[in-house]
Amino acid sequence: MVKSNIIETILKIVFVIFALILIAQLLMKLTGHSPSELQILYLGFGGILTWLFAMTYKIGGFFGEFKEFREMTKENFHKIEAKLQRLEQKIDQL
Repeated sequence: MVKSNIIETILKIVFVIFALILIAQLLMKLTGHSPSELQILYLGFGGILTWLFAMTYKIGGFFGEFKEFREMTKENFHKIEAKLQRLEQKIDQL
């Protein structure tokens, strides 16, 4: 749990850094300063890739939790089925 929070935090920080640098370079480009279009594109793609990686990481965690939920639900249904069978047996005995 702690590991996933650290990774998510790091990915968010990297994304924010990419976004801030991208905004700064866009402002510099609009005012006629040095960054080339290729540098701006690299930062944009880097930001997008970081965001996609963060979302993929979150989705992977969600599917892990979903799988655990599904297994617990199956187990609970088996327990309910066993209880119903015991009740049927008790009713048949009466």
